[in-house]
Amino acid sequence: MLTLSANAVVFDLDGTLTEPLLDFGLMRQEMGIAPGRPILEAMGEMDTAALAEAWRVLDRHEQAAAENAQPAAGAMELLERLERERMPWGILTRNSRRSMETVLERFGLKPGAAVSRDDAPAKPDVRSMWEVLGRLGLGAEKATGVWMVGDGHHDLEVALAAGMGAVLVGDERAARGVRFTHRVHGLAGLVFERAGNVSE
Repeated sequence: MLTLSANAVVFDLDGTLTEPLLDFGLMRQEMGIAPGRPILEAMGEMDTAALAEAWRVLDRHEQAAAENAQPAAGAMELLERLERERMPWGILTRNSRRSMETVLERFGLKPGAAVSRDDAPAKPDVRSMWEVLGRLGLGAEKATGVWMVGDGHHDLEVALAAGMGAVLVGDERAARGVRFTHRVHGLAGLVFERAGNVSE
């Protein structure tokens, strides 16, 4: 069990708080994007017609995943503990606001902040993290004692850019060489306590 001192926690959504359902390989194939390329960044280079079709593909996949989402093991228990301790927590996702809100409603989640790619430049752009922190009432660019928890390199990159700690959930290969602070196999092995109550 990993216990960390925190002032607030920011979570990725798909593959972190939920079981991973998005088939990125299939999405790339349907969009004509080379294997391994970040989808949103590749879409930014498409012509108008290809981009319109790519958005349709992305929306279809994201919404299907959201409507069938299941919480990751330990996720609900971890969030319930944060609520009991009145610790601010938020969500930062590269998904659409519509799919994000579908998952929040499905699970009955009420984060202090929920930021999608429709609300701020998609992570790893650090402005997305500033948006989350601002909505949590921590003040823009105040990342001290805040942890980012996610399963991919974009999560680690935005944490690094913001100067905050990062917890990688799952396979270390997902980091793609990006530095992280801690790694856990799943959320069931993670606990956050208010800063000052525990030594890291």
